[in-house]
Amino acid sequence: MVDSWEKTVVGIGELLWDCFGELRRPGGAPANVAFHASQLGLNGVICSRVGSDAMGDALLQHLRGQGLEIQYIQRDGEHPTGNVTVETTRVDQPSYRIHENVAWDHLEFDSRLSNLFENASAICYGTLAQRSSQSRSIIARALGASRSALRVYDVNLRPPYYTQQTIEASLQLADVVKLNIGEVAVVAPMLGLDADDVQGFSDTLRMSYGVELVCITRGKNGCVAMASTSSPSWIIPTCLRITTSEKGRSGQRSSCGRIPTRRDRIVRTAARPPRPFS
Repeated sequence: MVDSWEKTVVGIGELLWDCFGELRRPGGAPANVAFHASQLGLNGVICSRVGSDAMGDALLQHLRGQGLEIQYIQRDGEHPTGNVTVETTRVDQPSYRIHENVAWDHLEFDSRLSNLFENASAICYGTLAQRSSQSRSIIARALGASRSALRVYDVNLRPPYYTQQTIEASLQLADVVKLNIGEVAVVAPMLGLDADDVQGFSDTLRMSYGVELVCITRGKNGCVAMASTSSPSWIIPTCLRITTSEKGRSGQRSSCGRIPTRRDRIVRTAARPPRPFS
C-alpha cells in the first residue's frame, strides 16, 4: 500500500519489454513517467498488467530492484507480458513493432485501483494503452475516479494504434498535454488546425478542450510550453544528449519534469537529469 498519497504520480497503461535485437529493456511510456517521477522525489506508481510468465516475473523483479512499488501491477494468466521490437536503423527516428493482445490490453478495474486513483495527486496516461476497448474503458474509469488529480495526457502516438475519436476523448479529460512536434503534424489536421501554427494549435487545445498547459517537445531545439493566451510561451532548453537507445523514452522524462502540483500550479523541472529507467 502507498505509504503517503501526497505527491503520488500514477502512470497507467502499457508495461513491457523493449527489445533491441538481443538486448531488452523495460519500457512503456506511463511506466517511464512513474519511474522518473520517483527520481524527482515524487511517489511514482505504475498501474499496469503483465503476464503470469517468465517475462512478467523478470519485469517485476527489475522494477523491485529499482525500488518501485509493484502492488498495482496485475498478473494475467491468459495473456503474455507485452513486448516491442524496436528497430533503430534510422538514428533520428526508431520504429516499433508492438505485439498485440498482451496483458496490458486487458487491464481490470477493482477496489484497489479505485482507492489509488481517488487519492492520486497526478495521473499520466497515453494513447497506445487505449488501443483495446477493455483498456480504453478502464483508463477512462480510472480518470473518472480521481477527485482532484492533475491529469496528464502524453499523446505518444504509435501507428496504427490511434484514432481521432480516442485522441479527442483523451484531450477532453486532460489538464496537461505533452506531445512532440511530429505528433502536432498528425493531430492538428484531425482537429482542422494548421500544424505550422503552434501557438494557434495550443490555444485551441486550451480553449476547446479545457487543457491548462500544452508542452511540445522539439528534439534538440528544446520544449515550448504554453499555459495561457495572455502569458508568453517559454522555452525550456534541452539538458540531455539522448543516445539512440534512449530516444524512445526521452519524451517521458519531459512529461514527468513538467507535472505541476494541483496546490500551487508550479511547473516542476529537474535540477539534474534523472538516471535511466533501465
